[in-house]
Amino acid sequence: MLLHHYTLEKIVEELKSLIGCKVVECFAQEKDSMAIAFDDGIGLRHLQIYSGSRLSAIYLRPNFAKARKNTTELFHNLNGEILQEVSLTSADRIIGFKFVHTDLYVFLFGGAKTSVIATNRKGKIIDSLNNTIHKTIHKIGSKIKFPENKLKAFNDFPPDVSIVKAIAGCKLLLGRYYAKELLLRYRIEDKPIGEFAEAELADIYSKAELLKEECLASRKFYILASEQKEYFLSLIQLGFRTEIIGRYDSICEAVHRRVVRELKDSELLPARKSMLTKL
Repeated sequence: MLLHHYTLEKIVEELKSLIGCKVVECFAQEKDSMAIAFDDGIGLRHLQIYSGSRLSAIYLRPNFAKARKNTTELFHNLNGEILQEVSLTSADRIIGFKFVHTDLYVFLFGGAKTSVIATNRKGKIIDSLNNTIHKTIHKIGSKIKFPENKLKAFNDFPPDVSIVKAIAGCKLLLGRYYAKELLLRYRIEDKPIGEFAEAELADIYSKAELLKEECLASRKFYILASEQKEYFLSLIQLGFRTEIIGRYDSICEAVHRRVVRELKDSELLPARKSMLTKL
């Protein structure tokens, strides 16, 4: 859940510590990723962005070491800029960075849909990274466009939709893991919403709002593993069968640990497939 809306809200909270810092450089030293180095007056702090088909993430990376060779300089317009504001759009997974003369938008839609776009103060696109999906609407020189919010209200779902899907997909933005946690906590049967009385639905929605508040109020962040060894990040401990792999005070540190595990797993995958084929 690296791109879950609540996770991104927590990340934005930590990224606001960069406000007032100056961009030293933007560069790439590995495929489908880029880093922005900020000078905070004491040292350099690095914002890491992954935008590949297998991995999309954004976070402040600890102990960053720039490679001496094979680096590509990016977004030259940002060099020397002072960060003024960091924000997350209300429903879409877009983080905006406002500088003195330039704005930078990170579209975190996952896979090839993740892109980074820079504009001038009038919203005209001046540079981009991984813009293959959006190139027809986000051309250099054109004005940036943002997707419309198409989320449904809880009451707008048809009666044959299951309660877990309605809770996961409505404007609360709980998603499937937190929606599953809600049902488990309150022993709610996952059946079509049309089979619930109106008062029951109101009570379920009220409980879902409380769970959302709990997630957003959390100051501990977890990497969990399911019985099937599926790893994911959560803002709260979950009651369904999961094992706590790590507990962190910083959301960026938690994201970093999750990304490192994902990268290691992706490196081992070809070898694992080869061995299984031979066996």
